[in-house]
Amino acid sequence: LSGRILWDEGMASTAYAWTKENPGGLMIGLVGADHVKFEDGITGRYQRMTQGNQDCVSVILNPTLIDTRPSGSVNVATNNAFSGA
Repeated sequence: LSGRILWDEGMASTAYAWTKENPGGLMIGLVGADHVKFEDGITGRYQRMTQGNQDCVSVILNPTLIDTRPSGSVNVATNNAFSGA
C-alpha cells in the first residue's frame, strides 16, 4: 500500500509540475482505475497540490461496482437489485 501511495504522489507531483510550467496546457494521463478511485489517487493528490486552482477530471472506462463504491459500502453477495430475485 505505501508503494502505491508514493507512486500516486509521484505521478500527481509530475503532473502538477508540468501544468505549472505550461499554463493553459492540457495534461492527459492514461492510468489504471486503482490510481483514480475515490479521490485518494492521482486526481485527489493533484487537486490538493493545486489547492483547487486547476480543473481536474477523471473518467473510469467500463467501471464495475467495486470501482465506483468505497470498500465495504456494498455487499455484493446480497445485492440482488438486478438479479430479478
